[in-house]
Amino acid sequence: MTLAEHFATALAETGGDDEDGHLLPDRLARATARVLEVDGAGLSVLAGPHGRSPLGASSPDAARAERLQFTAGVGPCRLAHATGQPVFVVEDDIRTRWPGFADLLLTGTPFRGIVSLPLRPPICGALDLFTVDPGGVARLDVFDALAVGDLVTSALADAAVWSTWSEAAGPDWLHSPAAERRAVVWQAV
Repeated sequence: MTLAEHFATALAETGGDDEDGHLLPDRLARATARVLEVDGAGLSVLAGPHGRSPLGASSPDAARAERLQFTAGVGPCRLAHATGQPVFVVEDDIRTRWPGFADLLLTGTPFRGIVSLPLRPPICGALDLFTVDPGGVARLDVFDALAVGDLVTSALADAAVWSTWSEAAGPDWLHSPAAERRAVVWQAV
């Protein structure tokens, strides 16, 4: 079975035949975590010139880790998006590069390693892969991770193309529960 077939199978097993597209980001994150055998996965997007929003996650811990980067204002997903390059960090790197984020992450989640991959156009965002064991970062097959990132990008782009949405509202997946919660925060700011 190819990686694409394995991902398609994992995505199908996350359900969704009767859903309307709002839960696609969570389903993609769960399929990503399963296929890449990481402890969590999260998706975030660039929403406007200054807004970044967590979009979906594979688990509550992954959702928390994803949100913490936005709470702290720094982290690997923001760096991956800004540079267009993958970011690989373990606990010591996280503490050194982003001490405020590290305090939140290391006390609020079990994760001790993160790989953050920029999503390719037309999606502006990042895919974060979380590991409980810092050694999981080194064991991750980078080529598989990049390929899965491309599959995630394609799924989001295809869902945007094949659904009907207005430019003001955006595609259905942009209104996932995680994105809606973050939109309330941006409105408050």
